[in-house]
Amino acid sequence: MLKNLNQLQELVLSFVDISSVVPMSLMNMSSLTYLDLTLTGLHGKLLDIIFHLPNLQILFLGVNFDLTDNLAKVNCSSSSLKMLNLVSSSFSGELLGSIVYLKSLNSLNLTSCKFSGSIPKLLGNLTQITDSFNGQIPFTLSNLNQLTLLDLFENNLDGKIPNFSGLDNLQTLHLHNNSLNGTLPSWLLNLPSLTELDPSSNQLIGQIPEFQHKSKLMNIDLSHNELYGPIPQSISNLVNLTQHDFSSNNFSDVEELQTFSNLKNLDYLDLSYNLGSIDTDTTRYGYAINQFPWKNLEILDLRSNLIQGQLPVPSLSVLYFFFSQNKLTGEIPSSICNASFLYILDLSHNHLSGAISQCLGYLSNVLYVLDLRFNALQGNIPMIFGKAIDLSSNKFNGDIPNVIRRLNSLIVLNLSHNSLTGFIPFSLGDLTKLESLDLSSNQLIGKIPNQLKSLTFLEEDESNFVIGFTWEAVVMGYGVERHWDWLSDSSCS
Repeated sequence: MLKNLNQLQELVLSFVDISSVVPMSLMNMSSLTYLDLTLTGLHGKLLDIIFHLPNLQILFLGVNFDLTDNLAKVNCSSSSLKMLNLVSSSFSGELLGSIVYLKSLNSLNLTSCKFSGSIPKLLGNLTQITDSFNGQIPFTLSNLNQLTLLDLFENNLDGKIPNFSGLDNLQTLHLHNNSLNGTLPSWLLNLPSLTELDPSSNQLIGQIPEFQHKSKLMNIDLSHNELYGPIPQSISNLVNLTQHDFSSNNFSDVEELQTFSNLKNLDYLDLSYNLGSIDTDTTRYGYAINQFPWKNLEILDLRSNLIQGQLPVPSLSVLYFFFSQNKLTGEIPSSICNASFLYILDLSHNHLSGAISQCLGYLSNVLYVLDLRFNALQGNIPMIFGKAIDLSSNKFNGDIPNVIRRLNSLIVLNLSHNSLTGFIPFSLGDLTKLESLDLSSNQLIGKIPNQLKSLTFLEEDESNFVIGFTWEAVVMGYGVERHWDWLSDSSCS
């Protein structure tokens, strides 16, 4: 098939099932400059002839899982390759002796290969490096002044981040899921072309340096480190910022809302799992008290902090609103219902009181999870539509309304640990999609209705107690350990 094509310059066979070793007929294609053999079922060892093609500049060999070799033994010193992609192949060994001598190379992608050892100091003019390296990041990478993208995530790299302050063209830097330590260098936040920075899930310590006014950063993720102290007010200079994740650190200072109010383009903000508090007194800044200022925000996660006072109302655009495990007090404002696109509303583990506004029922078209457990809410059970509703560990009273049959999309319903009275309504048997029901620790009377036998996830034992046989035990008269996070996680993905 590939014979007598010595004038061919470009050959694309990607996604064609060749299912063979690298064909010897390639050696006759002396004019070839572009070769794409991605996902072609190649197997066996890579032949030196590919690197000896005199004019070949771009080579794609990725997603050939059975294509193997130790590149350190491949002779490619005479190659003119500029771009090499080996994604998801089975090349192994240390990255020495071969690729480092590809002097014309300016783009290298080794994602999901099996290379080992440290990153060679001889690498030069590359735009992408990714694989299972260990040791420290070589300082010589700072010489790559044309570098635009550097991916070193999910390796075994340790030590401090070397000084890359001369990489004026770097736009994307991924260092997450390593073991890097030391402080966050100030130059890292102020590279002139950098738009995406992710050194998350490392062991970085110390305070965040100041941000420059002319920063182009759009996405920044410093989560899962050991950073502490105040978030610098100069973060308000990042007017292009759309995604901001500082979660799972040790920030403990009170943050003024004004610090973030200039970030008009934010669509994702995560400050969860810190020890911080937000000053919600915003009247002196010119917008309504307890009203978050971002008009494009879709995900707001402030879980597990020390935020006090009344619940600030989310922006109308918010889809995911996580505010659990804080110290909020007062009632849930009815204006929260203006956020008509809410998909998940999690206000659990606070000190909220009062009745729930009936207007939450108007969110029935989109609301998936409503989690209000462990507060001091009271009054009758409201008619709220959704797929997972947890009102447990509050002070709700009165009967469970018969109209609960209208909640025909319910998967999880937890009304346990309240002060509900009366009989268990037989209409619960109409909730055919229900997978978890907990009415324990109330003041309910009477027998369990026979209609509940129609719920396919329940079975009745000899003691006339209803028990569950799916992922969660379900009881009517006593408490059980329950699991909720699976719903929140799956609905965010």
